[in-house]
Amino acid sequence: MKSLPNKGLLQRCNGSVTNRLLGSVLGVFFVSSSVLASEGENVRLAFTGSDRMYLWVAAILGLMGIITAFAFRAKVKANGTGTQAMLEVSEAIEAGALAYLKQQIRMMIPLIGVLMV
Repeated sequence: MKSLPNKGLLQRCNGSVTNRLLGSVLGVFFVSSSVLASEGENVRLAFTGSDRMYLWVAAILGLMGIITAFAFRAKVKANGTGTQAMLEVSEAIEAGALAYLKQQIRMMIPLIGVLMV
């Protein structure tokens, strides 16, 4: 059995609850295929102190971003739709955007087909 380095994301798990929790979450959502593809050995993810800090900071910032997005969404939904002229302009913009996207799709499908062959 090949020994793993003492520092970094991949190392032998020392059994701490935090390491197991972070390893499970990270393994399930992000790196399960790369961990399973590691020469058939049972590899457990273990995190050093700075690794744990970065993971928790990223998780907290991500959660804050989601909460902020929902707050902005609620604020936008609470506002009115605008005057009749504003509604007409928004409908024209939407129609133009959809026409543009249809044209892009019609142009890209043959190109993608050629590239796939």
